[in-house]
Amino acid sequence: MQDLNLSKFHSFFIYNSTFSKSEETETDKIIFYYPETTTLKEQLQNVGLIEALTAYSLSFSNKKCNSLHLEKNRYVFFEPEKDYWLVLIISNPFTYKMKGNEKIQKFKFNLLSDQTLLQILKNSYRIFYMFYQTFNDLVQKNSVLYLKSILAQFFPFYLSNIDFSYSSIENTVWTALDGIQFCSVHKNLYLRIKCLMNQVKSNFPYVKNSMLLFEKNLVWSSFETEETRNLYHFMCSQVLGQYKSTKSKEFGKEKPTVKLENKESTVFSYQNLILGIQNLVADIKEEHFLTGATLIENKVVIKIPTIFVSESNTQKYQLIIYKSRNLFLLLFLENEAPNLNEISFYQKLSTLIRKEMQSICELLNNGQDEDEKIDQVFNYIYFNSINLSVKQCLNEKRNFSLTDVIPQLVAVSDELLRKKSQIPDEIDNPKTQYLRFIIEREIPFEIISQSKKSVWIVGKKTSNHVFFLIFDQKNVNLNSIEEEMEKFSSALFKDYFFD
Repeated sequence: MQDLNLSKFHSFFIYNSTFSKSEETETDKIIFYYPETTTLKEQLQNVGLIEALTAYSLSFSNKKCNSLHLEKNRYVFFEPEKDYWLVLIISNPFTYKMKGNEKIQKFKFNLLSDQTLLQILKNSYRIFYMFYQTFNDLVQKNSVLYLKSILAQFFPFYLSNIDFSYSSIENTVWTALDGIQFCSVHKNLYLRIKCLMNQVKSNFPYVKNSMLLFEKNLVWSSFETEETRNLYHFMCSQVLGQYKSTKSKEFGKEKPTVKLENKESTVFSYQNLILGIQNLVADIKEEHFLTGATLIENKVVIKIPTIFVSESNTQKYQLIIYKSRNLFLLLFLENEAPNLNEISFYQKLSTLIRKEMQSICELLNNGQDEDEKIDQVFNYIYFNSINLSVKQCLNEKRNFSLTDVIPQLVAVSDELLRKKSQIPDEIDNPKTQYLRFIIEREIPFEIISQSKKSVWIVGKKTSNHVFFLIFDQKNVNLNSIEEEMEKFSSALFKDYFFD
């Protein structure tokens, strides 16, 4: 098989057409473009293409389109706020094919998933909102120039650390599902965790919400589901993610300044915050605060970020993160809560939670052995849309290569996940009527695909669940597939306890 050149990041930009009043001010509509070395002519061409496409699509439906497939590139675009568009361009993967003595590129544009790329855009906006609120808020409270400076500070760092290669399950199907990986917890341990959270709130009344993660698994959250997903994604992709950048020497120092209309304004540095936290995660293996009273260059420095957990919850929180080995406790306090700048506050909090956190971490570590028994039997991905639970296992003893499986998984998942969004408003077409009938009544449907290496992939979607089960046994038939699905369901849901 010819070597596949993986997909690559091409460009990303944000524009607002209302900022341009005439042809002379056409460049004003571009409020951010990355990489910044892109020529102004190419920037305007790409913005104009998306403007024309979204306007033209309204001739056929009241929903604007969100992707464009070309031979060399894939465009996806998303409007998080009125008139503000985020656009991502990805270079399609390709192989080389010999035609006579000439080497020709053959693009594999069907290996990319709109759902995955759109989710990347949505996630980037969620994280931005957590620390800066909406684009329009920044413009109304400051200016367009201020918004541009914030975007220029946030997005280059954020984008440069996303893997666009489509080389793993995590950056394909996992991203598209946009779920939460829960930690299976015995009910007695769950009650013990809940008791600890209540103790914290009782002793520190300014703590309004809490969240507990074991590695990249959610153990506890007092937030609503959507808010929990935002915070979970932030922790897993940012705090616990693997950034290309090395240690940040700037963390703990003065915030950077930008010049705005002949004035200097101090701005929050997202990059310094994330790299600073990651340095602490990597360097300190035992108990320590990651935000709050943190240890920087052998000195205690109090740094508390302010965040907004979701667009539906406009309350401002101050975030304290405490790490105990591979257990992470997030505490969300009222904005401007008293005593947060005093070391005694953190000493008292640490005394209350340290031993119990150590004990809970030990019990959770022991509990992972039971989960591995299920994971040794099946190769699967599972998603529950009610609580956003997502779980996967591709065990080490599998008889197939991920390189062979990922294209089929991408195709199957994209087909399952895009069904609902693709139904047009017009229902005159009999085929459309039938598809709408299936979706609205949540009738289960499944897709079965076989790779060139004889690996079978079954994608099944019911009212609230999505399954992907991978079979690498030879001579598999439809009856044996159904039997394996039943065995899988019984094994996965046995003895699980969720609140």
